[in-house]
Amino acid sequence: MTDCENSCPLLYTLRDQEAQMAALAWLIIPVVAALLAALWGGWAARNRGTGDARSLAGFDRFRETMERARQSESDAA
Repeated sequence: MTDCENSCPLLYTLRDQEAQMAALAWLIIPVVAALLAALWGGWAARNRGTGDARSLAGFDRFRETMERARQSESDAA
């Protein structure tokens, strides 16, 4: 041991605490990332309902419009 280790134990205690805090920070990062991933997974898997009726009604309107356009083109020719 050096003279400073014997005379300055507080300095080494602070270095140990810094190392512990650095290790803690590196452990917190993946834990927070896992929690955020779990929250996002729950949000992405939520039950949103289907909404098929509105989508199918929109498709029917589109198809009718396209048929009218095609008929008007054939009438004009």
